[in-house]
Amino acid sequence: MSGCRGSARVRPTPGPRPSPRRIHRGFASVHATGLGPLRERARRPRASSERVPPGPNGRAVGDFSEACVRSAHAAGSNDTMPESTTDTPNMQISRAPMWQAVRLPLRLRIFETARRLGETSVTELAQAVGLNRTALYFHLRQLEKAGLLISRAGEATPGRRGKRPRYYRAAINELAFPVENDSKRDAQKVADLYRPWLNESRATALDMRSGGGISARRVSLHWENFTDDEVARIRGLCNELEDLVRRARSRANNSRKAPAANFHLGVIFAPVDGHVMPGPDIRPKVSK
Repeated sequence: MSGCRGSARVRPTPGPRPSPRRIHRGFASVHATGLGPLRERARRPRASSERVPPGPNGRAVGDFSEACVRSAHAAGSNDTMPESTTDTPNMQISRAPMWQAVRLPLRLRIFETARRLGETSVTELAQAVGLNRTALYFHLRQLEKAGLLISRAGEATPGRRGKRPRYYRAAINELAFPVENDSKRDAQKVADLYRPWLNESRATALDMRSGGGISARRVSLHWENFTDDEVARIRGLCNELEDLVRRARSRANNSRKAPAANFHLGVIFAPVDGHVMPGPDIRPKVSK
């Protein structure tokens, strides 16, 4: 299960289950982090190997079986928005335009911001994500090329030398990718997609300077031997968490403007071999 903010869900096609074992060496990690009041936090872009060309001014996470793509043009949306002129995008993560659009967390934040704000100008998007317009245009083109965003030209305004402002809106309401279990290419793409998000999740969980400090966090990190019954119970709890996340996402998708996230939730439950056990336990002091 991935974090709440702009996360893309990858849905592997289920394959044959391994034969059950009596004892499981497993790694379990769960953390939920409060992000404080609902607010849009501007973020500077992370360094990327992809060069942003200079502008004219020189500035530069269970049921995982099928793609779930819903139109963002739902009832109650802005009536001034033009109808989509593009087909539903091909949600194969290994497709080059799609991979270029989603491989950077920054681009997923741009998509999520556009989805949350509805049709919005480049200036408003730039302010929301903390980018200058020139750099933002580069990422917007990648998202539009993949079919995740739709743009239109506005009316020419005085003082812009006849230039028409550009407006963007989300073409879909949710990102979900179908992958094959036996596809090494898809597996590598999934690993590459999750890696920066896992790094950010770890940094968010360990940052005690915001969100109420350590007392507001529920962080656990364990390597343990689990029995079959314990594994079944843990998987059941994971399913309950995923149901809650799907409910929250559905509520956001059905609102005219999806809210910003106020909590970060991450869950990892995976079989391992050869890890030390048990892990350390961190417990905040209880004031008397």
